[in-house]
Amino acid sequence: MRHVEIELPAPGRAAPEVYTLLGAFERYPELSGAVRSVRVAHAGDGRLWSSWDVCFQGGILRWTEEDSFDRKGYAIRCRLTGGDLSHFVGGWEVAERPDGCVVRFTADFDLGIGALAALLEPIAERALRKTIRAIVSGLLGAPAPRGALVSAPAGA
Repeated sequence: MRHVEIELPAPGRAAPEVYTLLGAFERYPELSGAVRSVRVAHAGDGRLWSSWDVCFQGGILRWTEEDSFDRKGYAIRCRLTGGDLSHFVGGWEVAERPDGCVVRFTADFDLGIGALAALLEPIAERALRKTIRAIVSGLLGAPAPRGALVSAPAGA
């Protein structure tokens, strides 16, 4: 299992605005070529179900997740409910800063490929980081500034 953390500053932007933009999953395919489609079904209680088709290594990864929204805490939590991945939990957090806000994405994932994990999960991690940067850049309408990148096998 792999753990990824990405923090990207959003200078001059307010946390409520950025949080709202991040929750617009339907826009993600127009912001990153890796995201082919996202279909959303609203549960009406602060949750939604999203189905994702994402390009990876010449193929398509498909999964469904439950997404819960904490509007007061500016956080979105995602939990895999089915699909091609073995495990995925993570989410987005937005925190106010004196000069704007910071966007934080975290994820723990397992591709479910056993012995090939050591080879493919680092590739998946790089693809995930690139996709997250493209999404944040597209949502904010500016190149995503360099941010802190942390990654390691989960539990390390």
